[in-house]
Amino acid sequence: MRSRIAHFAVARAAVAALVLLILATATLADVATKTVDTGLGFTFVVPDTWIKGTPSGNNKFIIGSEEEDFAVIVTDFGPAQQDEGAALAIYRESFAKSGFTLQTETEATIAGKPSKRLIFLLETANGKAHAEVAMVNSDGETYAILVVTPVDEIEKRRATIAKIFDSIALTK
Repeated sequence: MRSRIAHFAVARAAVAALVLLILATATLADVATKTVDTGLGFTFVVPDTWIKGTPSGNNKFIIGSEEEDFAVIVTDFGPAQQDEGAALAIYRESFAKSGFTLQTETEATIAGKPSKRLIFLLETANGKAHAEVAMVNSDGETYAILVVTPVDEIEKRRATIAKIFDSIALTK
């Protein structure tokens, strides 16, 4: 009898944990958002509480959470190249030189145009980070839109990351 009661308690706790996980995921997907204009020829949606950072060097637009390690960085990779294969090799090499380790590279549609979606791992001062990247051509320039978060937070942030990439819209 005790074994059956213990089994029921464990099962009930597992169901409660699953319900909390589902509620947390649903809440994350329903976070209030705002559209930000990068000033680079495209916009995207981010959580409403995010604030703009200070761009420097090739990082032309930065926005993220003040409370959490979660941000979008837009990096200028220079003029759009005619030879897409050669350009991608240069972009991959640039990321590698900056400490990014490529995990996957897939075809994607970003702002209604064919693009590449790259996923990287990297070491930061705060530990391992996950970076998802979409390459976007806008007004003759190529930009990498990087969404960066700690590896251990990726599962709970997937809906937000998807929302950011799905919302990219060209304005020029």
